Amino acid sequence: LVSMVANITSAKDHFTLLKAWKLVVDSIAPENPEPILLLVGREGDTVADVRKVINDLGLNSTVRLLGQIQDVASHLNAIDLFVFSSQKEGCPNAVLEAMGAGLAVVASDIVGTRDALGSDYDWLFEPGNEQDCALLITTLLSSPAERGRLGAINKRRVETLFSTERMCRETVDAIFENPATL
Repeated sequence: LVSMVANITSAKDHFTLLKAWKLVVDSIAPENPEPILLLVGREGDTVADVRKVINDLGLNSTVRLLGQIQDVASHLNAIDLFVFSSQKEGCPNAVLEAMGAGLAVVASDIVGTRDALGSDYDWLFEPGNEQDCALLITTLLSSPAERGRLGAINKRRVETLFSTERMCRETVDAIFENPATL
């Protein structure tokens, strides 16, 4: 199971992911089970086009649009790989949540994902590049050990750099260093 958690809007670029997914599905040997892509998020301005692409690419049996869900943590704990194809982001909460769940992440190489995952993270693709996205997904789907290794690294990173405790401490420090901002 592979998933992307993001509202279905043009900025999130589900189209690159779906084109990549077609390449992934086509590369899986017939004797292997078909992977499933779960798209989670509010249905936005591109949902009709996303449904059309799913149909046009013949992905109806391998892609599920789940809409908004209440328990993202349980969803993340049930999947094998997280993918994020956004064209631009600040610091993407969904990527941080996936990291916190101990998942390997394949993501577009944009400032926000690079900040979250680290400058040395190798599992990023150029925005819009479905071939590289597909290659990264396929490689990680075929390597549970590498997914586990990356997931452990991601979990440590999010616990160390993005913890609530650290963010609160740094906010308080910033306020007391410059009380004029109050």
